[in-house]
Amino acid sequence: MAENTPERPIMVLDTPARLKAISHPLRLGILRVLGEGSLTNEELAKELKVASGKLYFHTMKLLEVGMIELAGTRQKGPLTEKLYRAAIGGFVAPDEDRSSAYFSAPLQAALDLYRNTWNEVGDPHGVVAYHYITNHTPENEAKLIKRLFELSDEFQALSVPAETPGSRQVSLMYLMHGLSPKPNHETGTHESTETPSDSADAKPS
Repeated sequence: MAENTPERPIMVLDTPARLKAISHPLRLGILRVLGEGSLTNEELAKELKVASGKLYFHTMKLLEVGMIELAGTRQKGPLTEKLYRAAIGGFVAPDEDRSSAYFSAPLQAALDLYRNTWNEVGDPHGVVAYHYITNHTPENEAKLIKRLFELSDEFQALSVPAETPGSRQVSLMYLMHGLSPKPNHETGTHESTETPSDSADAKPS
Protein backbone atom coordinates (compact mmCIF):
# COMPACT_ATOMS: atom_id res chain seq x y z
CA MET A 1 0.00 0.00 0.00
CA ALA A 2 1.31 3.44 -0.87
CA GLU A 3 2.33 5.64 2.05
CA ASN A 4 1.02 9.14 2.65
CA THR A 5 4.30 10.99 2.10
CA PRO A 6 5.09 14.45 0.72
CA GLU A 7 5.59 14.61 -3.03
CA ARG A 8 9.07 13.35 -3.80
CA PRO A 9 11.44 15.46 -5.92
CA ILE A 10 12.58 14.64 -9.44
CA MET A 11 16.30 13.88 -9.57
CA VAL A 12 18.45 15.27 -12.39
CA LEU A 13 20.94 12.68 -13.65
CA ASP A 14 23.79 15.17 -13.72
CA THR A 15 26.60 12.96 -12.39
CA PRO A 16 28.14 9.71 -13.67
CA ALA A 17 27.21 8.00 -10.38
CA ARG A 18 23.54 8.88 -10.73
CA LEU A 19 23.44 7.76 -14.34
CA LYS A 20 25.20 4.50 -13.53
CA ALA A 21 22.77 3.87 -10.68
CA ILE A 22 19.90 3.26 -13.13
CA SER A 23 21.93 1.14 -15.54
CA HIS A 24 20.58 -2.16 -14.14
CA PRO A 25 16.93 -3.16 -14.68
CA LEU A 26 16.70 -4.57 -11.15
CA ARG A 27 17.41 -1.14 -9.68
CA LEU A 28 14.48 0.32 -11.59
CA GLY A 29 12.35 -2.41 -10.02
CA ILE A 30 13.62 -1.43 -6.57
CA LEU A 31 12.66 2.21 -7.17
CA ARG A 32 9.21 1.20 -8.37
CA VAL A 33 8.44 -1.02 -5.38
CA LEU A 34 9.87 1.37 -2.79
CA GLY A 35 7.78 4.14 -4.33
CA GLU A 36 4.75 2.31 -2.91
CA GLY A 37 5.99 2.01 0.66
CA SER A 38 8.82 1.23 3.07
CA LEU A 39 10.32 -2.28 3.04
CA THR A 40 13.33 -4.12 4.39
CA ASN A 41 15.82 -5.57 1.94
CA GLU A 42 14.43 -9.05 2.64
CA GLU A 43 10.84 -7.92 1.99
CA LEU A 44 11.97 -6.12 -1.15
CA ALA A 45 13.71 -9.27 -2.38
CA LYS A 46 10.49 -11.25 -1.94
CA GLU A 47 8.53 -8.64 -3.91
CA LEU A 48 11.03 -8.77 -6.77
CA LYS A 49 11.54 -12.55 -6.48
CA VAL A 50 15.33 -12.41 -6.19
CA ALA A 51 17.82 -13.50 -3.53
CA SER A 52 18.18 -10.91 -0.76
CA GLY A 53 21.98 -11.18 -0.90
CA LYS A 54 21.99 -10.35 -4.60
CA LEU A 55 19.54 -7.49 -4.12
CA TYR A 56 21.49 -5.87 -1.26
CA PHE A 57 24.28 -4.74 -3.59
CA HIS A 58 21.82 -2.91 -5.85
CA THR A 59 19.94 -1.45 -2.88
CA MET A 60 23.17 0.06 -1.53
CA LYS A 61 24.03 1.60 -4.91
CA LEU A 62 20.69 3.42 -4.97
CA LEU A 63 21.16 4.50 -1.35
CA GLU A 64 24.62 5.92 -2.13
CA VAL A 65 23.28 8.32 -4.77
CA GLY A 66 20.20 9.33 -2.79
CA MET A 67 17.55 7.65 -4.94
CA ILE A 68 16.33 5.73 -1.91
CA GLU A 69 16.68 6.52 1.79
CA LEU A 70 16.39 4.95 5.22
CA ALA A 71 12.82 5.14 6.47
CA GLY A 72 13.48 3.80 9.97
CA THR A 73 14.28 0.57 11.77
CA ARG A 74 12.28 -2.36 13.10
CA GLN A 75 13.10 -5.01 15.67
CA LYS A 76 12.85 -8.65 14.62
CA GLY A 77 13.91 -10.67 17.62
CA PRO A 78 17.52 -9.77 18.40
CA LEU A 79 17.99 -8.17 14.96
CA THR A 80 17.40 -4.57 13.96
CA GLU A 81 16.07 -4.39 10.40
CA LYS A 82 16.46 -1.31 8.23
CA LEU A 83 13.49 -0.02 6.23
CA TYR A 84 14.05 1.70 2.90
CA ARG A 85 11.81 3.93 0.79
CA ALA A 86 12.11 5.86 -2.46
CA ALA A 87 13.60 9.34 -1.99
CA ILE A 88 12.73 10.59 -5.49
CA GLY A 89 9.60 10.62 -7.61
CA GLY A 90 11.48 10.09 -10.88
CA PHE A 91 14.53 11.23 -12.80
CA VAL A 92 15.40 13.28 -15.88
CA ALA A 93 18.51 14.13 -17.86
CA PRO A 94 20.01 17.64 -17.53
CA ASP A 95 18.33 20.18 -19.83
CA GLU A 96 21.51 20.72 -21.78
CA ASP A 97 22.08 17.01 -22.41
CA ARG A 98 18.71 15.37 -23.01
CA SER A 99 19.87 13.38 -26.00
CA SER A 100 19.70 9.73 -26.94
CA ALA A 101 23.44 9.47 -26.34
CA TYR A 102 22.98 10.46 -22.70
CA PHE A 103 20.90 7.38 -21.97
CA SER A 104 22.92 5.03 -24.18
CA ALA A 105 24.51 3.25 -21.18
CA PRO A 106 21.32 2.24 -19.30
CA LEU A 107 19.51 1.51 -22.57
CA GLN A 108 22.38 -0.66 -23.78
CA ALA A 109 22.40 -2.51 -20.45
CA ALA A 110 18.70 -3.31 -20.80
CA LEU A 111 19.10 -4.42 -24.42
CA ASP A 112 22.14 -6.54 -23.55
CA LEU A 113 20.16 -8.25 -20.78
CA TYR A 114 17.35 -9.05 -23.21
CA ARG A 115 19.72 -10.22 -25.95
CA ASN A 116 21.66 -12.49 -23.59
CA THR A 117 18.44 -14.03 -22.30
CA TRP A 118 17.23 -14.60 -25.86
CA ASN A 119 20.54 -16.11 -27.00
CA GLU A 120 20.60 -18.50 -24.05
CA VAL A 121 17.01 -19.75 -23.93
CA GLY A 122 14.98 -17.83 -26.53
CA ASP A 123 12.14 -19.64 -28.31
CA PRO A 124 11.11 -18.17 -31.70
CA HIS A 125 7.57 -19.53 -31.29
CA GLY A 126 4.98 -17.39 -29.57
CA VAL A 127 6.84 -14.09 -29.96
CA VAL A 128 4.59 -11.00 -29.93
CA ALA A 129 6.09 -7.59 -30.74
CA TYR A 130 4.51 -4.19 -31.40
CA HIS A 131 5.86 -0.75 -32.23
CA TYR A 132 3.68 2.37 -31.99
CA ILE A 133 4.47 6.08 -32.29
CA THR A 134 1.52 8.26 -31.24
CA ASN A 135 0.94 11.67 -29.63
CA HIS A 136 -0.03 11.90 -25.96
CA THR A 137 -0.45 14.48 -23.22
CA PRO A 138 1.71 14.23 -20.08
CA GLU A 139 -1.39 13.04 -18.22
CA ASN A 140 -1.92 10.19 -20.69
CA GLU A 141 1.75 9.25 -20.49
CA ALA A 142 1.52 9.00 -16.70
CA LYS A 143 -1.57 6.77 -16.98
CA LEU A 144 0.14 4.50 -19.50
CA ILE A 145 3.25 4.17 -17.34
CA LYS A 146 1.08 3.28 -14.34
CA ARG A 147 -0.68 0.60 -16.39
CA LEU A 148 2.66 -0.82 -17.54
CA PHE A 149 3.76 -1.13 -13.92
CA GLU A 150 0.45 -2.84 -13.09
CA LEU A 151 0.97 -5.23 -16.01
CA SER A 152 4.45 -6.02 -14.73
CA ASP A 153 3.07 -6.77 -11.27
CA GLU A 154 0.36 -9.01 -12.76
CA PHE A 155 2.94 -10.76 -14.96
CA GLN A 156 4.91 -11.70 -11.83
CA ALA A 157 1.84 -12.49 -9.71
CA LEU A 158 0.56 -15.04 -12.26
CA SER A 159 3.87 -16.93 -12.32
CA VAL A 160 3.81 -20.60 -11.28
CA PRO A 161 6.52 -22.88 -9.83
CA ALA A 162 9.10 -24.12 -12.33
CA GLU A 163 8.00 -27.72 -11.81
CA THR A 164 4.38 -26.99 -12.86
CA PRO A 165 3.49 -29.38 -15.74
CA GLY A 166 3.20 -27.64 -19.10
CA SER A 167 4.75 -24.39 -17.87
CA ARG A 168 7.76 -22.61 -19.34
CA GLN A 169 9.68 -19.41 -18.72
CA VAL A 170 8.34 -16.29 -20.46
CA SER A 171 10.23 -12.99 -20.84
CA LEU A 172 8.47 -9.61 -20.90
CA MET A 173 10.20 -6.38 -21.95
CA TYR A 174 8.73 -2.98 -22.71
CA LEU A 175 10.30 0.33 -23.65
CA MET A 176 8.40 3.63 -23.66
CA HIS A 177 10.04 7.01 -24.24
CA GLY A 178 9.30 10.46 -25.61
CA LEU A 179 10.41 11.63 -29.04
CA SER A 180 11.52 15.09 -30.11
CA PRO A 181 9.56 16.54 -33.07
CA LYS A 182 11.36 16.20 -36.38
CA PRO A 183 12.38 19.64 -37.73
CA ASN A 184 11.06 20.69 -41.13
CA HIS A 185 14.01 22.54 -42.64
CA GLU A 186 11.88 24.06 -45.41
CA THR A 187 9.32 25.71 -43.14
CA GLY A 188 11.30 26.02 -39.92
CA THR A 189 8.54 24.18 -38.04
CA HIS A 190 8.44 20.79 -36.36
CA GLU A 191 6.51 17.85 -37.72
CA SER A 192 4.54 15.32 -35.71
CA THR A 193 6.23 11.97 -35.27
CA GLU A 194 2.95 10.03 -35.25
CA THR A 195 3.07 7.10 -37.64
CA PRO A 196 1.08 3.91 -38.23
CA SER A 197 2.09 1.07 -35.96
CA ASP A 198 4.46 -1.70 -36.93
CA SER A 199 3.79 -5.08 -35.41
CA ALA A 200 5.03 -8.61 -35.61
CA ASP A 201 3.12 -11.54 -34.21
CA ALA A 202 4.75 -14.92 -34.56
CA LYS A 203 2.51 -17.68 -33.28
CA PRO A 204 3.43 -21.32 -32.70
CA SER A 205 3.15 -23.40 -35.83
